[in-house]
Amino acid sequence: MASQRMRRASGKQAAAAADAKPSSSNRLSPAQAFTQGVKANWKLVGGIVLGAAVLITLLVLALMPNRRKEAIEDAFLQGERALSAAETGMRDRDPEAVKTALERASAALLAVPKDDPELVARCNEQQEKVIAFTLRLGELRQDHLVELRGRELAARIAKVGDPASDPAKLLADIDAYLANPLDPGLGKRPDLEAKYRIATNEVRTRRAQVDAEITRRQGAATDVPVREARLRCDALIRDERFQQAIEMLNEAAARHPQADFGPLKVAVMDAAEAAWKQVTVLVDNRLADAANPTMSVPERARTRESARARVQGVIDTWGLPRYVEQARTLLARCQ
Repeated sequence: MASQRMRRASGKQAAAAADAKPSSSNRLSPAQAFTQGVKANWKLVGGIVLGAAVLITLLVLALMPNRRKEAIEDAFLQGERALSAAETGMRDRDPEAVKTALERASAALLAVPKDDPELVARCNEQQEKVIAFTLRLGELRQDHLVELRGRELAARIAKVGDPASDPAKLLADIDAYLANPLDPGLGKRPDLEAKYRIATNEVRTRRAQVDAEITRRQGAATDVPVREARLRCDALIRDERFQQAIEMLNEAAARHPQADFGPLKVAVMDAAEAAWKQVTVLVDNRLADAANPTMSVPERARTRESARARVQGVIDTWGLPRYVEQARTLLARCQ
């Protein structure tokens, strides 16, 4: 029995050895072994990549809140800087600079997310500042417009003496501006007149220059032509060319409708009337002398001829129908 047990044990050992020894049918070829190695390596690489991706994702998720917070704070900071620039523009009285700064501030607020009540409150606070600056910008634009119109009027006043200027139109524009500096075309506004009284002071002060120029031009349009006409009238009156003097004054009146030549016409007619009285007295005296029997015939003839010559001068020179007709009647007495 001992020998049987030994035979059974050796048989089991042989069978185990046979199972442990690979068979030729299960052995891998070199190509199969390479392929399985590659697959194993790819699995290893894939695991590494997947692990790296997971790690990066975790890092990004960890950093996102900080970056979002930095972006939000940067937007608020840009808004504050823009509002500071707007304040500088207000001090410099530069409407365009203020407008640009407010646009930047509004753009900065748009970059802030509105998903957090605290952020919404901060945005509202900064937006209220933008609105306040916008109202101040409107006031600044109005002030700027009033100042611009004042400078334009001051420049026109400086050139009021130029022949091409129109002082009457300028004076009307000045009065409209002083009554309503913001919009002169809409009529008088006592509230705006009082509000901008200091800003309009220069124009108000220099208005007198325009008044003086209007007075000067009126004088030039009336006094000068009248003085010139008076000189010509005096010469024509001395030459007893009364009708010619009247015609000259009519032509001057047509050229200078603002001038008053009426007194000169009266002076011409008064001079003619005074001269005619002298003529009639002279003729009466000469005819009386010619009728004096104590004078010689040649002396009486010369006296009558001098009377006739004087009357003929009226007919030939005076030209005024009234006196010419009377002169012809008087001439008949001198024959």
